[in-house]
Amino acid sequence: MVASLLALLLLASPKESAVAAFKAGQASYAAGDYAAALKEFQDAYFLLPSDELLYDIGLCHRHLKEWALARTCFRHYLLNPAGPHHAQAVGYFAEASAELGLPPDLPPAAPSQPPPAAPAPAPPAILVLPPAPPPPAARAPSAATEAQAEPKPKPAHRGHAAGYVLGGFAVAGVAGAVVGFGNVAWFNSSYNKNPTPGSNYQATYNRAINWGIAGWASTAVALTCGTLAAVEW
Repeated sequence: MVASLLALLLLASPKESAVAAFKAGQASYAAGDYAAALKEFQDAYFLLPSDELLYDIGLCHRHLKEWALARTCFRHYLLNPAGPHHAQAVGYFAEASAELGLPPDLPPAAPSQPPPAAPAPAPPAILVLPPAPPPPAARAPSAATEAQAEPKPKPAHRGHAAGYVLGGFAVAGVAGAVVGFGNVAWFNSSYNKNPTPGSNYQATYNRAINWGIAGWASTAVALTCGTLAAVEW
């Protein structure tokens, strides 16, 4: 018979088993057998947890003077403010707390509605940067800058004028040399044809030689200075 009852319990659904245990617990509680009722209520709560079964378990612990367990059951039951035995549970919780020498600090009631959702965070501010300034336009160099940058050409008229002046000296020197040496050649020829001793001839000859030497010397100096002036100016 025990095996048949066990098979029936195994074939029953958890809800049916919970209901059967709850009814057995009620019968034991009405008969004053709180220990048996506590076991039946615990079995039903294990199969199908509910606030009503938790309240019944607390009542059994209260009758058995198990104040700590009773206080814990009533405390969890009071988390739901909509329970049908809320007022009685508050008194039983205070009674168990007094028996244990604890303050009857009731747990905060669970909210019946979910709290409002937090407002969505504001979008981050977009920093708008001003457009970058255009690059400075290239400036044309001023006349003063160009004048400083470019070397100043040398005036051509200076070299030409110096060349003309010194060229004139050179021509005059060549002419003087030609005249002087020409006189020397003429006096020599005349002397060979008609030698006439006298100081006059010798002075004229010496003067012709000096003119010739001075002419060639001035020609050399004029050519040298003209070349240097043309290169430098």
